[in-house]
Amino acid sequence: MPYSPSFPLTTNSSWPPVFTSKDDTDRCYDAAIAELVRAVANADGRGSRVGVLFASHNPGSCAKVLDALVSVGLATHEEDGMVKLNDSAAERVSLAQLYGAYGLTAIGQER
Repeated sequence: MPYSPSFPLTTNSSWPPVFTSKDDTDRCYDAAIAELVRAVANADGRGSRVGVLFASHNPGSCAKVLDALVSVGLATHEEDGMVKLNDSAAERVSLAQLYGAYGLTAIGQER
């Protein structure tokens, strides 16, 4: 999928590039979710065990992570609306909330 050009944060070329639009950043994050969840799902004991900490200030991104985990069988939607990770995923997947970014102080709570 094509992205707009990226640019470094400073003239120090060792810093990572950033995307020039939010849409491109979101597409990149979403693609990373899919790739990392697949890596966790494919760690079947014959290959590398992968652990991931997904971090976001965006409740929608957190929901995408949970949906991706469900789609590959690492989690289930419970009747009470919660998502439950299976034992294998619970050892290797975490979600973290980034505070103070994009006008949110808590997932789903406007500042």
